[in-house]
Amino acid sequence: MSGFADSLVLDARSDVPDRRDRIYRPSLGTAKAAIDPRRQGGWWHPGRVRNQGEDPSCTGHALAAAVDHLLAIERLEIDGARDPTPSLERLQQPYASAFMIYGNAQLHDEWDGEGYSGSSLRGALKGFQLNGLCSIETAAELLDQASANGPRIGQSGWRWYTNRLVMADARNVMLGAYYRVLPVLADMHCALDESRVLVATARIHAGWYRPDGEHLVSFDESRPPAATGYHAFAVIGYETRGWIVQNSWGSSWGDRGVAIWSYADWAHNIADVWALRLAAPIPDTFRYSVGMQGTTAPTGVTSLRERSKPTRMDVLGHMVPIEDGRLVGHGRYHHDTPTLMETVDIINRRHTWKKQLESGQAMAPDVTKASQRDLLYRHVLLYALGGTRDQTEAARLVRMLHPVFRANGIYPVFLTWDSGLWCELRKGVGRLIDAMTDRTDAGGHAPSQTLARLIEIEATGVPARLSRELERSMRRFFVRDAQDADGYRSDGIKLLHWMLKKLSWRHRQGGMSYHIATHDFGARFILELLAKYEKVGRNNAPVFSSLHLVSPLIDHDCFERQLVPYLTPRGEGKVNRRSKLDLPVIENTVLWHRREAQADRDRFHPGYPNSWPEFWARVMGLVRAREKIDVDKLDIVRTSGSARDFPVARSLALPCYAEALGKQAKRDGWAVQLRQVDGDGDAGPCGHADLDGTPQVINGMLESILGKKAVQRRLTSSEWRAAR
Repeated sequence: MSGFADSLVLDARSDVPDRRDRIYRPSLGTAKAAIDPRRQGGWWHPGRVRNQGEDPSCTGHALAAAVDHLLAIERLEIDGARDPTPSLERLQQPYASAFMIYGNAQLHDEWDGEGYSGSSLRGALKGFQLNGLCSIETAAELLDQASANGPRIGQSGWRWYTNRLVMADARNVMLGAYYRVLPVLADMHCALDESRVLVATARIHAGWYRPDGEHLVSFDESRPPAATGYHAFAVIGYETRGWIVQNSWGSSWGDRGVAIWSYADWAHNIADVWALRLAAPIPDTFRYSVGMQGTTAPTGVTSLRERSKPTRMDVLGHMVPIEDGRLVGHGRYHHDTPTLMETVDIINRRHTWKKQLESGQAMAPDVTKASQRDLLYRHVLLYALGGTRDQTEAARLVRMLHPVFRANGIYPVFLTWDSGLWCELRKGVGRLIDAMTDRTDAGGHAPSQTLARLIEIEATGVPARLSRELERSMRRFFVRDAQDADGYRSDGIKLLHWMLKKLSWRHRQGGMSYHIATHDFGARFILELLAKYEKVGRNNAPVFSSLHLVSPLIDHDCFERQLVPYLTPRGEGKVNRRSKLDLPVIENTVLWHRREAQADRDRFHPGYPNSWPEFWARVMGLVRAREKIDVDKLDIVRTSGSARDFPVARSLALPCYAEALGKQAKRDGWAVQLRQVDGDGDAGPCGHADLDGTPQVINGMLESILGKKAVQRRLTSSEWRAAR
């Protein structure tokens, strides 16, 4: 038996309780004296017992086994009302992909990175909730391709990724809810009675390797055996001696893969237990994961918004998080290069590809043989979001916006940068304001301009340095490393090179247009993209049909120096999708800004009397004055009641400087339009932080890209409120 024990992979990780866990609460119903689905209930089938062999991922096999059982229970209860997929006959064998669960678990569990073996059940459940679950057959093709091109499952460097076939299949099996079950005997009995199957992690010992003649895992309470590792498994019932557990070590283990785990063993070695329920198997249900009207309710808003957190499937292919100049490889909304390459292929598909995919037919011929009118998307929008939202808030915005763009034949890609650092920057500014307010004993009074100047001076320290570090992160996204075999080690260079190469023929023939939009600090992404564009390679320089700057935190001089060289002069006409130089061209630029009166009322903190853009205009003005950088490009403002002059950067997020730019554009012949945004309307009041998702801005972008009469679907006020 030692050979069998030596071949087992015990790679489960004990989960640490978290106060954010939803805890299972037993109902007042009476629990049954015993539950054994092999003899009662009729849903258990020995063919669903799994054998993980020498593969890792016991957490994946345990959760996949539980899902198989829950699907079978659902099929039995449907009673022929419809034809479900997978069928009950198919579910006589393992169906759910354990490796999809395992791969996504490593991307969502408590440990950073993926270069290790094993995961926790919490990570497996979280990955399931955010990604859905495909079948073994659907995963097999992806696994074969991955193992042929890289390390095998469980090895360092192996990573699961999602393609369109996996995503389409995974939408049919979604996780509805999961709860941590406290290690209390009565709670677990009730949870099994209610949910039918539990998944658990426990320390195991030598008694697990060979259950006795009565299929009981041997355990001597007076001399507890030494633990050999952590293992995950499914709990399918209970009796007077203990829990009935289904393992993933094949049907030769115990009684056809099932054994009794004594209550004494459980009490000594249990780590964590989870109950789960599947979501209704409705394709595309993720788009309607929260009622829009419910978000305006006066009570329960916090818990409702918490429950309405977008899943990865909500934003897959549309939201690209970037940290430290690299694509985010793990976490709730991670993206990787294969997924983004698949996205470009989707952009190139024809209208018929979805129907063919659903019917199982062969995919449409290469798009180069299709007419332009058959194409599903005719526009690509790169939208660099600012630093006003954390990652979940950004995902909520993306979930709301991307169906609107796609309904109009526009494929949007939203980029976010270092969400954690942005959050820390905002919190740091708030702490600084609070500290300065307390120090000057100004509590209870309206914040004064004198106090504001002191706050701005203090902010030239850590907050300003953190802001510059975030700028460097954007810059690193486009830095080339000659040591790379391809010459393009930077994720940004690879992404742009691949996208432009795949779409270039359509772009040059007029069947595809490129557009850029940006907000807040995200405007600096545009500057880096244009400045580093030669790194992508010549003969791929595109024409960006439109550039939308929504309250951008760049100054007038920066715009004139770093953007104007790429603008098409007013009245020159179209450049026929081909740049005259080996540099990108921007045909039309729209600068969105708020009205002066509305901007003056915008407050991002009760202790500071001005807006977020004005705060940074003053802080960066002070920084540049200290460093003697372009001092002649700063405005000097005298504060009322003070003899001191303060330098202010001419930020285009401030209405006065935006309007000045508009006047210069007319005078110098730049193709720049100014658009004012109403701060109040049917959608409710909004400030600088919310400006990038307002119906007025989004619908204005649609009209700019398509033409006013060609817009098929517009963003509504209720949709926008739901995403705030």
